[in-house]
Amino acid sequence: MLVSMVNLKVKKDKVSIVDRAFAGRKNMLDNEPGFKSIRLIKSSENEQDFVILSMWESLEDLMKWKNRPKDPNKKKHGHGSGGHGGGHGGGGNGEENYSLLEGKPQVVRYEVLSESCVS
Repeated sequence: MLVSMVNLKVKKDKVSIVDRAFAGRKNMLDNEPGFKSIRLIKSSENEQDFVILSMWESLEDLMKWKNRPKDPNKKKHGHGSGGHGGGHGGGGNGEENYSLLEGKPQVVRYEVLSESCVS
């Protein structure tokens, strides 16, 4: 299992629209092979700091999604895309739209070694 964290610093005047930008984006991953979940997390200490946290079966699954051919008919969403080296925005293929962001997203990936969940 792979966890990808995309750290975003949102422009102060754009914070109020981040939820909407993300909401329109999240369901497009539901049918992707290896995709498990995605969450938008907002800092409790700084209203401009967000994290997009996604879980994938493997790095290979994530990279297949990231490198898939771009669909020219799909609308870009402005919550940033540098996601997984081009991941959670644009077309997933490296196209980037940073209209909501201050700077580029910072991406960190982790392999899950152990987990415990309460339903």
